[in-house]
Amino acid sequence: MFWVTFLVKSLALWLDFLFHSFFPLTLATP
Repeated sequence: MFWVTFLVKSLALWLDFLFHSFFPLTLATP
């Protein structure tokens, strides 16, 4: 059960990182 929550949290952090990294770029491009 520990590994499941660990993977979920890691995935959430990774997606959050990607979202904040690439989303501003998509907004900046016309």
